Amino acid sequence: MTATDTAWLVEHLDYGPEPSPQDLKEFFGVPPSPESELEGNIREKRKYWKGQESRSRVETGREIAKAVLQAIQEAEHALLRGSDVETSGPVPEFAPTGPAKSIDDIFNEIEQLLFRGRHSDALDRLGTSEADWGKLSRFKDLRARVILDVLEQRPDLLHGHSAVQSAIDDARSAIDELGPEEARYLILVDLLEASGKRPEADQAFEEGLQKIEKPSPHYRVRELVILTRSATVDQLIVRALRFIDSAEGDADARSSVVQMLVTKAEGVLPLTDPTRLAQYISLVDAAAWAAIGIPEAENAVRPHRMWAASAGQKVFSGNWQWRALVAVLTGFIALPVFNIMLSKPAYQILLLGPAKATTKKLAMNVRAQNRAYFMVTRNNYVEHVHAKAKLPWQSVRGQFYEIDNAEALFDF
Repeated sequence: MTATDTAWLVEHLDYGPEPSPQDLKEFFGVPPSPESELEGNIREKRKYWKGQESRSRVETGREIAKAVLQAIQEAEHALLRGSDVETSGPVPEFAPTGPAKSIDDIFNEIEQLLFRGRHSDALDRLGTSEADWGKLSRFKDLRARVILDVLEQRPDLLHGHSAVQSAIDDARSAIDELGPEEARYLILVDLLEASGKRPEADQAFEEGLQKIEKPSPHYRVRELVILTRSATVDQLIVRALRFIDSAEGDADARSSVVQMLVTKAEGVLPLTDPTRLAQYISLVDAAAWAAIGIPEAENAVRPHRMWAASAGQKVFSGNWQWRALVAVLTGFIALPVFNIMLSKPAYQILLLGPAKATTKKLAMNVRAQNRAYFMVTRNNYVEHVHAKAKLPWQSVRGQFYEIDNAEALFDF
């Protein structure tokens, strides 16, 4: 990742009075990102600044992060829900920096560089400060925070793994010497995770969960991340619902839960039986609840909500001409029974897929199968939610068969 890749995260902290839709899109990095990545960029920018708020050791830094998070929320609602927005309001600024006279001055100066995306300058300033302040526990705390930011945003600036391991050691020392503060555990856990030491990260998280007096939703959300690796669907949903109930005001944590539940739901696809259908519906329902009031999260769940609502609905898969004949001959009395006998849940029709006529004798059955397939897949959300799944009839994951001249299927 380069400075250009992440510039939109830090260069646009607010927007001017009466911003246009394009101003708001640029706030979320569109362009240079394509329009299709807008919602993902909203999620990424919120996650980034929530992390900055949680990690900051300077009051001004926390105030800046809160102001940016508020601007993100207002711009998100304006772009995705058409809400009015006049201005994001002034973002607080760091006090001018002068010659460092205390460790607080160093914190203020380096955090100011990090907040502006000047990671290289932050590393340089950290290096020049080490001779005077390097033995202090608070400096170790700061050094771990700087290395984590650089590792996440500009890993090209770090040479080898020694800096990361030193940062992990600094984070542990800061916790031991300064106390079990949430921000310190967040940095330790994220450093371990980013360096590929997941078991150690999980262990550090559990330790923090026991020692932090009142862990925030931003911290506790990792408990669900761990749970998704081994828990059953029912266990995950129960824990997720409890978490959502306690994280009402944390849009980033709830958005993260939505992504976890949607990912778990995608893992249940394709649906093959009533049990998997029930699991999918439960996961999507929980994700929909978590997403309430967060437009990008609501949009992420919507296609799954539509498939969850329609996957179990019966679709007639028989011959429509025979159905009309049965209706006429029996005065419509036998039609309901005929419909039930030759109808299947939409997910079963999708599993069966389309067919191609090989002989004239089979043409009528093939026509009926293709007609049912078309009825199920004519809505774009079906293909969208199955983008990562592989149906039995697919040669390539996510590739759907297009019915040529679909209108002819209904030409009787």
